Amino acid sequence: MSTKRRRGKREAPKKGGSPGKLVPSPHELSALRFTFKRGNAAVISIFALVLVGVFTKVLSDKINAAKALGERPRVNDILLSSFPKTGSFWLRFLLSSVMREGEINFNNIETYVPDLEYGDNRKRFQRFEGTPPLRLFKSHQPYLPSDREMVLGASEKGSFWWDKLPKCDEMIGGGMEETQCLCPNCPARWSAAVVVIRDARSTLCSYYNFQVALGNFEGGFGEFLRDREAGRYGYDYVQWLRSWLDSEEVRVVGASFPFGAIEGEAIEGETIVGEEEDLTSVYLIRYEDLKSDPVGTVTELVDKFLVPGAAEEAGFDEKVVRAVEQNDFDSMKRKETRDGGGLLFRKSYPDAVNGGFAILNKGRGKEDAKKECWVEEEDVRYLFEELGWGGVEKKLGYMHLSF
Repeated sequence: MSTKRRRGKREAPKKGGSPGKLVPSPHELSALRFTFKRGNAAVISIFALVLVGVFTKVLSDKINAAKALGERPRVNDILLSSFPKTGSFWLRFLLSSVMREGEINFNNIETYVPDLEYGDNRKRFQRFEGTPPLRLFKSHQPYLPSDREMVLGASEKGSFWWDKLPKCDEMIGGGMEETQCLCPNCPARWSAAVVVIRDARSTLCSYYNFQVALGNFEGGFGEFLRDREAGRYGYDYVQWLRSWLDSEEVRVVGASFPFGAIEGEAIEGETIVGEEEDLTSVYLIRYEDLKSDPVGTVTELVDKFLVPGAAEEAGFDEKVVRAVEQNDFDSMKRKETRDGGGLLFRKSYPDAVNGGFAILNKGRGKEDAKKECWVEEEDVRYLFEELGWGGVEKKLGYMHLSF
């Protein structure tokens, strides 16, 4: 007897109504149930895969950060460290132009001298090629000796394992990425660093205007100067300087000015990067020297510290002159306008950038700072006495630079 698939029977049409509806057979009902269940299972599976993918991405970022915590700079890696608004952005362009061919702009600068506070750079730390035989990285971190042996440890913030990642002693500020405080963005692990400094009065005035433009602070300059929380960089500028100058683990081996000569601490001898494993060799660059004599200051830095003997190579002097010409203030402003600003600010402060924020301001000098910010005598007194600038400026050679 042949087996035929039973089909649903159509009900007889009701009197005066439309044709009857199709009544499915038990076999068809079972098939429908199976299809429905299979469809639901597929949807659930897809949803689960999406969740797993998202969770995996989150974990991978955290795992990368955890692995990076144990990363150490290479022997010839050099940290370019500065407090904000002291000239390190300009110095990055100058050094890249000297050591590389082609134009340096606001997009490719992160390839040549990566900013470790930009998350993507931080995660790719070990893969950067740099300019053999060295790699340069930028940081705004103070010198914290405790960072030298930083390892995974307890945290008061939570119980998840990624909450146990130690952070730098003071957060940098709002709007930045968590990777900004993870080693190796901790100067004490580096064998060599270039530290850029600037007169505190010009620095703090420029930094005040900078934070206001980003939307991080509302209020007057005097309020900003005394504010220990909002608008600050974790460390005030004088504390930041002292973290480098007063550390027993830092050895100043060169400077763009006679550092310490007044106190009988003049630097002598040849500069050898990383000469002593337990110390960080530091070369000090004063922004005022970079501005008044960019060619001479960059030449000394490269030849005496970064690549000893570079000045003896044919064409080196021309490279430095060309780098300065290609990266003067007007040229840098044109590049910023064309490129839309730096990657870090486009990512972390999109509203400010869209509203006209610029990394490069009008190039404020000490006279501008005096007129715009240091109007009240009590603010000047607060800087010298309460913040301690009076005890630092002499060592940095600012006594002869009238304000």
